[in-house]
Formats: sequence, structure tokens, C-alpha cells
Amino acid sequence: MHSKAGSVLLVEDDELDRRIMSSDLQASGYEIFAAPDGRTSIDILNTKRDIDIVLLDLGLPDGNGLDLIEGMRTRTNAPIIIVSGRDSEVDRILGLERGADDYLVKATDMRVLMRELMARVKANVRRYKAAQPAPSYTLRGGSEKIRFGRWLLDSSKYQIFDEKGKSGNLTVKEFQLLEVLVRAAGRVLSREHLFALVRDDDDYAYDRAIDVQITRIRKKIGDSAQSPELIKTVRGIGYMFEGTVEDVLD
Repeated sequence: MHSKAGSVLLVEDDELDRRIMSSDLQASGYEIFAAPDGRTSIDILNTKRDIDIVLLDLGLPDGNGLDLIEGMRTRTNAPIIIVSGRDSEVDRILGLERGADDYLVKATDMRVLMRELMARVKANVRRYKAAQPAPSYTLRGGSEKIRFGRWLLDSSKYQIFDEKGKSGNLTVKEFQLLEVLVRAAGRVLSREHLFALVRDDDDYAYDRAIDVQITRIRKKIGDSAQSPELIKTVRGIGYMFEGTVEDVLD
């Protein structure tokens, strides 16, 4: 009996391929969530936050798998491997540009395909799990107001203000994301973890990737995009707030 090696979202419309791939992955200890189309795959990502890898076919009955990648990236930071019968350089390039991590062309012999696929799944899941920070940590609490740099973060108003009291004009989602980072200053938070913290019951209301939100926040607080001093990018994992943080007591 295998221990759980990881959770796999398998997006494959061909029933036979789906059954073979599911069976081999399960035999190696993976938990499988199978989707025959794009809509089902998004529904699964909306409810399952512990997916460790996505295997994505391109020729789906409800659209091109390439068009799913951006939506998947707003819901998970797990590696995405495109597994397709298309041996097209254009598809490869587009897939990687849109956020996929790997591209594997289906072999005529499924046994050959599964040997290579299993090796890639194992390697990607191992790297992904190793990159995840410890899930338990204590957020900075206490005061509703926290000062960092020239900004005052006011939790009661869902906004930040400069020394002159001028608003930083953050959206609610931008404020929530910045507050999480500030209150966990000095700790690395993964993209997936940040998304889980700031999401609400309406997944579609938060349809922008964490990276896009971070770019907007940096611009609004005057943090350099090229050499940020406050919100640092931790390559392959997520972000960490490195600015000096101070509680402000009324």
C-alpha cells in the first residue's frame, strides 16, 4: 500500500487515456482528481486547495487547454505539465509563456508515455513540496494601525496613508494582500498561500494572479519593480515583506 505521494489534477477528455493515466498514478501513491473538460477542472481547483500538480491536455471538448492556464494560475501555484498529442513548437511556446512548467508529447505507446510522465510528475511534485513554507506562523497582531516606511496601514479603513494623510488608493484585495505580507514581515509566503488568505467565497471576484497584484501594490507604495526593498520576490516560492514594521497605538 502506497502512502500519498501527492494530489494530481488530471485534465483529459479521452476516457481510455484518462483511465490508464489515473490507474498508473494511483498505483504510485498519487491521489487523482480527474476532469474530462476545462469547466470541471476549474470547479475542482475552486474547491481543492491541496493540488500538487496539474496534467493538462490541450484538445478539450469545451475549448483549448491553453486558454485554461491563466485561470488555473489564479487558483494554484502548483506545477502544470501539458500532456498533449500536439507536437507543435507554437503550442509549446504558448504553453510555457502562459504559465505551464513543462510540455510532454503523448507517445504512441502509452507505456513509454507513462514512464516519462511519472518521472516528470515525481520531480515536479518533489520540487513544489520542498518550496512550500511551513503553513503555521503567527501574524503580527495588536494595533489596527501599522507603520512601514512612509506609510500608515489602517486596518479599520482598509487603506494606507502617507505622512500627509493622503490615501494610497489600494483596492480591497490589494490592501488585504499587503496587510497579510506586512503582518507576516520577515516570513516567506507562497503565492498559493497568499491567494488562500485573501480569497473570499466568490473565486471569480479575485481573477488576477498574485503576481499582478504585487506589481500594482509595489507601484502604489513606491517600491521599485526592478530592485524592490519592501516586498521581495523569493524565486520559485512567493513573496516576503522586508520593511521595518511598527505598531501604532492610539
